[in-house]
Formats: sequence, structure tokens, C-alpha cells
Amino acid sequence: MEDFYLLFYQAVSMFSFSLLVLATFLGLRKYTVLPQAPRWYVHYLGFIFVIEAVTKILSQLKISNFFIYPYYLAGEFFILSVMFIEAF
Repeated sequence: MEDFYLLFYQAVSMFSFSLLVLATFLGLRKYTVLPQAPRWYVHYLGFIFVIEAVTKILSQLKISNFFIYPYYLAGEFFILSVMFIEAF
């Protein structure tokens, strides 16, 4: 039964990562026609994609990925702050 839960977790994880890749590439494709404010959503998607990809690569290589968290936190704070500032 534990194997089922692990398989389910891996399937859902790959599905969510696939959706993130699809959203990022579709956002990059429409990037030039977007107004300035929604472009930050594409930056945010790209940032999350890079963080997730690096985390998956490091976990496959059996390397600790704890050092990524400060970059993730700082990048997300910066991007969301800029999105909030440009909204007003």
C-alpha cells in the first residue's frame, strides 16, 4: 500500500510540474503582446519553474537543496512586491 502512495505522489508531482512547464512556455509565447503589469506573472512563473527544476535536479543527484530556500524566499518577495507596486 505504501508503494501506491509513493507512486501517486510521484504522478501528481510530475503532473503539477508539467502544468508549470506548460504555463511558463505559454506565458513566454504571449509575453510580447501582454501589457506591462501582467508580464510580471510570466516572470513569476519562470522563477518558480527555475526553482522547481533546480530542486528536482539536485534531488535526483542526491545533493542537499536546503540552500535554495533563501533565494526562493527573496525572489518571490521581490517579484510579488513589484507586482503589487505596479498594480497601484
